[in-house]
Amino acid sequence: MTTLRKGQTFYVRASSFSNLKILGIDYIQNQIKSIKDSDILYTSIFAIRKLKVKDMFFGKFGKQHLFDDGYDYRYIDLVAAGEKVKDHCRHLRYYDKKLPLYAGYDPGPFSSIVFGQRNRKDKEFRVLKNMWVYHPEQQDVLAKKIDDFFSTGRKEIILHYDRAANQRDPEWKKFYPNYREMGVNDTDAILLKKELTALGWNVILMSKDQKTITYQQHYRLLNLLFGKYDGKRDQILIDRNECDALVSSINHSPLKRHDGRLLLAKSSESLPFEEQAYNSTQLASAFMYLLWSEYNKLLLDSDLSGETPQGAGTYLS
Repeated sequence: MTTLRKGQTFYVRASSFSNLKILGIDYIQNQIKSIKDSDILYTSIFAIRKLKVKDMFFGKFGKQHLFDDGYDYRYIDLVAAGEKVKDHCRHLRYYDKKLPLYAGYDPGPFSSIVFGQRNRKDKEFRVLKNMWVYHPEQQDVLAKKIDDFFSTGRKEIILHYDRAANQRDPEWKKFYPNYREMGVNDTDAILLKKELTALGWNVILMSKDQKTITYQQHYRLLNLLFGKYDGKRDQILIDRNECDALVSSINHSPLKRHDGRLLLAKSSESLPFEEQAYNSTQLASAFMYLLWSEYNKLLLDSDLSGETPQGAGTYLS
């Protein structure tokens, strides 16, 4: 038996019921009464994967867009028993340190960012990592997280973001009014760039003149990108392990219809900050900005032009 265990990895997915003799049935009953969000209850107590909303904004997204073989174990296997494995890009099988990172950024009191790289030869765009911070943490903390994780390789980010990141009076100021070294013209995007530049990064801001993108435009593009793969465009693939919060956010992004328009219901962004990464549309929104900026040219001209319907932008909830 000892011989069989050598060089092997054992993984178990357990729920609180595994320790029921110690916790007692009263504990389970109290958790059921106190945790009102069913997804949080199922995940934290019963070890049941988070539920999808019935009508998804990412309607054609599925398990075929996820990959599980994202780790290179050469470095992980060198870690001694009991030693913590550092969260780092060198463990990622598909990270190419010679290539720049593409990022989708959604700023605010809860700030989220999603990173990917394009493999033009294989026509793949792999989403490798998701990160987030929330009040009182802001751009300085997020930049440090990025630098710590991607500390080896090419330090260049092609940054895509929602037009809200261009506002000179960003919403998060009311939460964090004394942000250090803040200039009169600083926006969310510029502040993140400043923090990363100070750490040695080259950041290319791609959305300086961003116009309103309607939810219907986002929806059409997502259906195209996650629809049946035709071999001509890039295939979008997400690391299931490193982007588990993004995957959950996608599954928690409901489609809403109002006055003949398709919308993304964003009421989940009113949840407490600590619950938003997995249970709100925050990370999914950051992902949408990245995909839109990189792939909107795949849409027909009729999907890209025309008058913007009132209230059809990215600020409805």
